[in-house]
Amino acid sequence: DMDDEQTAKHWFSKQAKIVIIKNGKKGSTAHTFYGEKYNIKSFPVTTFKSFGGGDGYGSAFLYGLFEGKEIIDCLELGSASASMLVSAHGCSEFMPTVEELEKFTKNTTEFLFKMLFTTIPVPEGIHNVYTVVKLMPFNLSAQYHIIQDALTKYALFYNNYKLRTCFHTYFEEDLSSINPEETEWEQVISCLCKKLYEKKYINKDFEDKVFKREHAATTAFGNIAIPHSVDMDAIKTSIALAISQKGFRWGSNTVHLVLLLAINKADKKNFRFLYEALLSQFGEDTMIQEVRNCSSFQEFEALIYHNIQQKEE
Repeated sequence: DMDDEQTAKHWFSKQAKIVIIKNGKKGSTAHTFYGEKYNIKSFPVTTFKSFGGGDGYGSAFLYGLFEGKEIIDCLELGSASASMLVSAHGCSEFMPTVEELEKFTKNTTEFLFKMLFTTIPVPEGIHNVYTVVKLMPFNLSAQYHIIQDALTKYALFYNNYKLRTCFHTYFEEDLSSINPEETEWEQVISCLCKKLYEKKYINKDFEDKVFKREHAATTAFGNIAIPHSVDMDAIKTSIALAISQKGFRWGSNTVHLVLLLAINKADKKNFRFLYEALLSQFGEDTMIQEVRNCSSFQEFEALIYHNIQQKEE
């Protein structure tokens, strides 16, 4: 009689680190011991049988995990493998290879859409796969606000999804500075650049390029600053973090949160979504106040995940 959250907590008490909960056509969810939560919808296929999917899911998920893939990618592999098996006229002999899985996910996702705007009733199962927005078949101009609201909400959801699933790709505890001695913005930037350089994520001239960008126009607004280089030439896309309860002097502003972006141009598209998600996260005064009170990287991480979860509910 336990819900998914209670089920996950039960297994965490048994020393589990990752708990996967499968919900058939509704998709699956991964819960981690550290409070992370990842969701993925199922692939729309014609089901011929129900057996075999569980074995396919588990084996593909574990393959991804042992290959060092992100949990969300492991979920996709598991879901794809299960979908291929339940839509096949057989079981073990139809267990997909890695190449077949990659081909299936590529071909399927290329034709998948995320939202369905419709003026006619759709099968209830469609709601489990897509975001469905119902419209009246007449007077469309009077419904533009409905379309806009749906697109805005989905954009927020997708940006938060990217932040949640990519958090550990870009944020690292070694790149954080909590309540440092530095009080001036130049000092903070130098401190964070040093951390990035020590990890070999940036070149030597990165710091100069950050200062060049900052002198051209400040990247501080309100109590947050998001400095970055004039070029997208980082060796590895990363975010260096500084939090100060007292605040850093940043021109006419007092900044409590600094997110120094080091961007490799190969990540330009994905990073745009992440940047928008960060702005959404810290656009509220109450959130900045909670960030100020963080005394460790782990507290900051937990705060991000908690805030994302609240926005998704």
